[in-house]
Amino acid sequence: RSKLDQQLMLWNNDTNLNVALNIEEHSTFITNSIMLATQEAVPTSTPTSKSYALSEASKSLVTMKHQTYRRWKRTGDNIDKR
Repeated sequence: RSKLDQQLMLWNNDTNLNVALNIEEHSTFITNSIMLATQEAVPTSTPTSKSYALSEASKSLVTMKHQTYRRWKRTGDNIDKR
């Protein structure tokens, strides 16, 4: 909002808007001011998914978990379920 106010303060209010060229210039100025203020107000998007490299210890734990799960599914032994 403050950026829009700053932009609109730059406009010369003494301009007569009876001529088509002045009206077009005025509407272009207002449109550009609104677009500039909008671009400044709305944050740019950043990618939400980031890829992190897993450590060897984490990879080992995941592998062990998968092996234990598959063993439990195969045998049905509750000792593997823990």
